[in-house]
Amino acid sequence: MDHRQNEGGEEDDEKTFYRSGLDGARMRKRGSRRGWGRAKLVDGSSYLGQPLPFSMTTLIWIEVLVIGYIEFQRNAELDPEKRLYPGGKFFDPLGLAADLEKKSTLQLAEIKHARLAMVGFLGFAVQAAATGKGPLNNWATHLSDPLHTTILDTFNLFS
Repeated sequence: MDHRQNEGGEEDDEKTFYRSGLDGARMRKRGSRRGWGRAKLVDGSSYLGQPLPFSMTTLIWIEVLVIGYIEFQRNAELDPEKRLYPGGKFFDPLGLAADLEKKSTLQLAEIKHARLAMVGFLGFAVQAAATGKGPLNNWATHLSDPLHTTILDTFNLFS
């Protein structure tokens, strides 16, 4: 089993390590009393004290287009092995993993960590868009009435 050390020097098992990112996304920021699903896109944001030259909406679209292009290029690969695993000039643009063994380790970590987190976060985003509530509120609502508060009822699939 894969073990990691947390900030306190204690070892975390593999499942705990993978879930920690999703657990952090579920929790509310202390003192805000609002879930992240209700966060507003703020124009005039700053990064490291410097104002950003464009709005958050523009930044999101830039990210969608750049990542979309990279994924499109990866999916255009004919070799199934290369298509399944991240690689090429986009995976390691600085050449930090020149060693093939180190590169394969980084590719496996990408598959295990990032893709699982992206799928989990996509679920959180869909919940927030569909219901206006975060994952914990949706779960509590479902537990209070499990037969009538489901994804089928949310999207009116059988109404």
